[in-house]
Amino acid sequence: MARQINYDAKIEKLETQIASASEKLGAMEDELKTLKKKKEERDYRELLDFMKGNDITAGQAIEALKASEMFHAKLEAVEQGGNQDAQQ
Repeated sequence: MARQINYDAKIEKLETQIASASEKLGAMEDELKTLKKKKEERDYRELLDFMKGNDITAGQAIEALKASEMFHAKLEAVEQGGNQDAQQ
């Protein structure tokens, strides 16, 4: 005689496992959020310390970043086959 499978018990077991995994996932997501925030705060403090130590204002840092972005964009254009401004 074929053995009967107790689907109700298997379903209940899986639902319990899913609930447990959901709780663990929620805890892991909370921990990840906390770690990201702590890293962001540390990085911000490091940036402020660097700026203070080198007597750099926020405006100066922004202008340097903009100049760097423009330089890298132009360099990328040259590496891709020529200066796009020259092509126009």
